[in-house]
Amino acid sequence: MSPKCKNKTVLLVADVYESFPKLVKFQKQEWESKSSILFLHDTIQNLGYSVKIIEPQLSKHDFLLELQKVISQPYNQSNTVLFNLVEGFNSRNREGYIPAIAEFLGISHTGSDAYAQNISLDKYLTKQIAKQINIPTAHSLLLDSNTILQGPKLRFPLFIKPNGEGSSLGIKHDNIVGNTASLKKKAKELLKKYDDLLLEEYLPGTDLTVGIIGNSGRFRATKVASVYCPNNVIYGEFIKGKGDMPEVLKFDISPKIEKEIQEYSICLCEKIGVSGYARVDWKCDSFGKPYFLELNLTPGLSYYYSSFPICYQHPYGTYSQMIDEILDLARKEFKTHPRFSYGKIKKNS
Repeated sequence: MSPKCKNKTVLLVADVYESFPKLVKFQKQEWESKSSILFLHDTIQNLGYSVKIIEPQLSKHDFLLELQKVISQPYNQSNTVLFNLVEGFNSRNREGYIPAIAEFLGISHTGSDAYAQNISLDKYLTKQIAKQINIPTAHSLLLDSNTILQGPKLRFPLFIKPNGEGSSLGIKHDNIVGNTASLKKKAKELLKKYDDLLLEEYLPGTDLTVGIIGNSGRFRATKVASVYCPNNVIYGEFIKGKGDMPEVLKFDISPKIEKEIQEYSICLCEKIGVSGYARVDWKCDSFGKPYFLELNLTPGLSYYYSSFPICYQHPYGTYSQMIDEILDLARKEFKTHPRFSYGKIKKNS
């Protein structure tokens, strides 16, 4: 057992895909599979931590009891990490649930705080922040049921997708629209499920992704991967599965473009105040120029089907080393960041 892990506890707080079979697929598309959670559990345990899986929606009572155990003893409070893999659904706050609870109670947690999580979940807002710091991003509009009939001030072809979802939810072949009629038809379909939509000028080039690891001032970027889908199809929700990974990642872009993407991605993470780890997605135009697409602060960590762990291995190490670093970054942030000060107040302070 590593000395740094001795007597330390990890509460693996997660939404598990198979636990709610009656939920429709799009509501739990971003949740990790049971096999992924069990593999992660074993990885954390092998690092020397005491670890327990908690599914808050299976029993809120049990979740609250576990939190009570943590905050009842100062030793437990300073030696417990909440490993956040709760994604929720149908809320712009859903990826910030656990970070907000952890910060309020004064408990360490993996990943970014609730504020950064909520910003990143809003694709349009994140793109506007990227523009402010001169990161290239395609021209875009935010659409809802009140504005869709006004028509876009963008050049066709356009790409339309949900503004606040991940895992390529709501993305199929017909999300590429070539005229106002097809745009209105697709928007009407998507607005039955999603509150608002992102409309942007379509980029026909390669999808790219990069991992960012670290806390503010000490971020590192992985190598940038090109994402190749079977038969060159759109990188949509039908590609994403819970058993395997049909898309292929290749580290084949030029050093010049790779450096540009890495530097821009780190700059965006600094601007938004990211912590721990992130995945930043890009897409190229027809000339091969990359444009920022979106930021994911709770990216999939599945050993079987997630791209972030693959990127981490180029060049930083194994899956186990990745999880160890994520936990280490969470503990460091808890010790040094002032946002935890309120949660750490003691009764007799």
